[in-house]
Amino acid sequence: MQPTRPEEVGRPYTAQSLERGLLALAALRDAPRGDLALGELAQAVGLNRSTLHRLLATLLRHGYVAQDPSTRRYRLGLAHLEMAHQVVEQLVLRRQSLRTMHALAAESGESVYLNVRSGTRTLCIDEVVGPRGVTLGSNVGVAMPVHSAAAGKCYLAWMDPAERDALLDRLDLTRVTERTITSREALLAEVERVRRRGYAVNDEESEPGVRYAAAPVFDAAGDVAGALALGAAVLRVGHGEVEKLGAAVMVAAGRISASLGYRGAAHREGARGREAI
Repeated sequence: MQPTRPEEVGRPYTAQSLERGLLALAALRDAPRGDLALGELAQAVGLNRSTLHRLLATLLRHGYVAQDPSTRRYRLGLAHLEMAHQVVEQLVLRRQSLRTMHALAAESGESVYLNVRSGTRTLCIDEVVGPRGVTLGSNVGVAMPVHSAAAGKCYLAWMDPAERDALLDRLDLTRVTERTITSREALLAEVERVRRRGYAVNDEESEPGVRYAAAPVFDAAGDVAGALALGAAVLRVGHGEVEKLGAAVMVAAGRISASLGYRGAAHREGARGREAI
């Protein structure tokens, strides 16, 4: 399949450099041998060598293209494999979580949300609305800064310290509601509490009138693959009852972790002693 040339693209408002880069990637994807010389690639996408060389330099730097040092031919880089792995992982996570999410929603009566991290934000990729949770509305597709969401705090709590520091350096601790944590020191203290008790709490920090409890879902390697959250209106769930939500969501997240191949004590630290909220 031949990639569409830039002059054949009729859509308005395109980002020209990005589109040209995507065309180059498509040409490499469709190359019969799996690689192309600079001239062959330039002919395939209809670009001159100097323009294409600049595009390839950027793609090389980010791992989306690789170059054989001896032949100087280009091929797709391993960054695509990493991205594909993340997509597959999310699909597996959703499939393995659905039954447990339905059971938790029926047991608690509240809405259950499955979240993954996307950069400095957490994204809700699935939900099951419980009998009493319909008033909260849908969260699917909603992304929130990690510091304002219970799911985000789960990622921060079980993240490698160096990776967490790097993420926090990029994070703008903006105020989403009046209760959002906006201090790095306060956030790190909260993250430590999350790790000790095994679950995180969002006490109207991303949405007024709603409290969430979330627990991490671990994959077979022991990394956080996602976070399971229960959401409830503050009129139904007082501060003293959030611990019950946390305990329930920890059990459910543990079941999903086991289905993903995790064999560790997912909430060992939380079991040593849970703090009152």
